[in-house]
Amino acid sequence: RNDGDQFHTRIDHQIGEKDSLFGRYSYSQGEVISPAGLPLTGGLQETKANSITVQESHTFSATKVNQFRVYWTYFKDRVGFPLADRNLAAEEFGLLNLTPASTAYGLPQLIVTGLTTMGANPFQPFGPRENTYGLADDFSWIAGRHAMKFGFDGRYYRPAALVQQTPNS
Repeated sequence: RNDGDQFHTRIDHQIGEKDSLFGRYSYSQGEVISPAGLPLTGGLQETKANSITVQESHTFSATKVNQFRVYWTYFKDRVGFPLADRNLAAEEFGLLNLTPASTAYGLPQLIVTGLTTMGANPFQPFGPRENTYGLADDFSWIAGRHAMKFGFDGRYYRPAALVQQTPNS
């Protein structure tokens, strides 16, 4: 099953004769469920994203325009497996040396050489969590037959990740 939703909104406002403001907010979320043959196996993926942009445009003349923009984007992706309500490795399989976190309670991965692999993937759940903050400014200038654009786009990128340190295998 693949299910998701998106929401976008935008507003434009003319501040004065030479200034305009624009803002946009976007949100999306999705979920993918990939079942497998045994209970508490298969895969789950949850994705969320938010984005906000605000931009001010100033017209100096018919040939000179400046645009200043600030923005933020957040992205989160979590990949995991169906969770149990208890430590199945210890309680159902007697594997007492495995102590997964409660976010990794699931069917342990069992590998039968030459036959099959069943159970949850090791080192799950995992996934990135990222924030990007930005400032940008563009100045456009038309001089005769020449069109020039100057500016910068500075970004502060803050990556982080969920990484399961206790393998479920």
